[in-house]
Amino acid sequence: MSKNIFLTLFLIHYAFSAEVTAITEISIETKQNGYVLTLSCSSPVLEKNLTSWYAPATGWFYISILHATADSAKLSSKETEFPIMEIQASTEDSSAQIAIKSARYIEQSEFYYSTTPPEILASLRFPVMDLIADNEKSEILTAGTKPVSRNVMLLRKGLYFVGASLTVAGIIDQDHTEGFGWELPTGAGILIGTWLWEKHGH
Repeated sequence: MSKNIFLTLFLIHYAFSAEVTAITEISIETKQNGYVLTLSCSSPVLEKNLTSWYAPATGWFYISILHATADSAKLSSKETEFPIMEIQASTEDSSAQIAIKSARYIEQSEFYYSTTPPEILASLRFPVMDLIADNEKSEILTAGTKPVSRNVMLLRKGLYFVGASLTVAGIIDQDHTEGFGWELPTGAGILIGTWLWEKHGH
């Protein structure tokens, strides 16, 4: 009889001594290689109390925190930006449940625990091959829009000025002499060549 009473008292003490953490805020920052997730807590969370898993078929990433509660209304109404599609939060069986839907595949996840301030930090990373593909696309898109140096810009302005001057001189000379002088075709050629260089030669 005394053993049963002792066991009951022990379980009651354990249940009430387990501090309940409130998940008060969530922030997600999208980086080139993945997401940086921050969960603000009312008190530090033990590593053993957190589990996570990813469902590739649906794109949902789940986080479950034992002895914790989540403000469902506040966290679930958090505004998101692509590729984050949706955030859902709830409290079930003394555990905070947080779900994040991502439009991009999450290959790896790592969690870090801070006591001051009490936070959970997570790194959710995209596949390496996706990053390589993104870099290749970026190089292709920027290949045709390389920045023009100041020296090139000055040279083009100079050529436009010389071409225009020769063209005007050729037109004026044509009024006083018969036939075409060398100035007009030369000036027109410089203008056309400089324009083609600017449009297609970068």
